[in-house]
Amino acid sequence: MPAGGAGECEGGGGRLRQGGRAMPLRGAAGILSTADQGHRIPVCRRPVCGQAIVVHTRAMTRPGLRCVQVFAALLAASCPRALADGIFEAGAYSFSDERGGFRILSATGAGTRDDPIVITEELDTADPVTLTIRAARPIQPFGSTGDYATGFLPLKIVTRNNSGDAWIEFGFELQAILNVPSDYGDGLSFDQAQRVDNMIKSDSFAEFKRDFEPYDRLLFSKGKVDPQESASFSFLVTDFSPKDRFYLVEEPRVPSS
Repeated sequence: MPAGGAGECEGGGGRLRQGGRAMPLRGAAGILSTADQGHRIPVCRRPVCGQAIVVHTRAMTRPGLRCVQVFAALLAASCPRALADGIFEAGAYSFSDERGGFRILSATGAGTRDDPIVITEELDTADPVTLTIRAARPIQPFGSTGDYATGFLPLKIVTRNNSGDAWIEFGFELQAILNVPSDYGDGLSFDQAQRVDNMIKSDSFAEFKRDFEPYDRLLFSKGKVDPQESASFSFLVTDFSPKDRFYLVEEPRVPSS
């Protein structure tokens, strides 16, 4: 701390040097009693210094403590919301890798055309994997995006190939019920109404094909993703009967031997 501030740490013995003399720290909660100032100053026991195991005793002024609290709140608001291992929330939905075979690294975005939800992930296999998508907000088809799960979900999947095999195609399939093909009656599709066709694109594949019956599939082709490289896929998922949970199967395809 600067000279004339609240003080500085002296070793690990729990003493604070202030004004040229050492003052003891007391109290299990880390409170420094200062008779000179007539009030208590909270002591940071574990400041953010990258050494969480070592217990520090560093005095903090009240304005300084307030700054730390404000900074922590802003940092938390800007970070992807990881609800649990492998479960991330973005917009009005949560996304989970609980079915295995891949790892979600982050999920960001509001879920609008201008700010789609971006899911960054790593695939450890060339076998199909399943992303579980749940409504994290109340379901309201005509509600405001972000506040309600509306069934309108612009997505961008950024996936890293950790499978050890090159991918020459990449497919997606929507399922309202796990392992059951989505049909016309469930309202779930890759924008079957074709309102925003230009939202379907990839940085690694030149062409795509959509199939709507007897399932909802989207296949990207005319490209390649080598091991340890990443590819992005953008598309719009629409659900005219919004559900509290549905599934997105991801299927990398490798050259036949």
